[in-house]
Amino acid sequence: MQSTATLSREGFTELAAFVFESGEPVVFHAYSGYGQPLRSFRSPSELIADIEAAFADGQKSLGFALHYPDTKGHVAERKITLDPKTCDGHTWRYTVQGWGLIQFQGDLRRAPAVECHVAVNTQRRAEGWADTYPELRDPSLWDWRVVQHHAGRIIRKMKKIAEQTGCTERRDRASVDNRTPLARRR
Repeated sequence: MQSTATLSREGFTELAAFVFESGEPVVFHAYSGYGQPLRSFRSPSELIADIEAAFADGQKSLGFALHYPDTKGHVAERKITLDPKTCDGHTWRYTVQGWGLIQFQGDLRRAPAVECHVAVNTQRRAEGWADTYPELRDPSLWDWRVVQHHAGRIIRKMKKIAEQTGCTERRDRASVDNRTPLARRR
């Protein structure tokens, strides 16, 4: 399940605050900075402050991974080894992984317009890839009904914000896509 819409800067921060309205998620940066620990946010004010800092710093994109405790599942940090020749001398960074994590991304290259993308695996996709990524453990650890509920709620709110601000929905995809994220970009 995934959807993309163009939001205003204000709409993007409104959606960021909304993710906290039906539970107490842990919102992680999808990737840490080079040589830094993974950051997480437990309140709307913390997340919005990080987003505003990204706008102020001229960052090109933001990526977050949301874990709602009622979805259960297995969530883990993974250390990624980097090639220092291509990463300004840095040798590592972290990412967060889990079959049922909800991805919340913002493309800031056309700020103040933000192309917002929300995506989550389906149970079927996770089961199809489980043997390839055993470190993510069994997909049945997740409560997929609750995962889909949270993702659907966020997507509906994103569409509503886009409609209210005159921005448009770009893509909506609820079907299962068994290709890797990298393969979809090609």
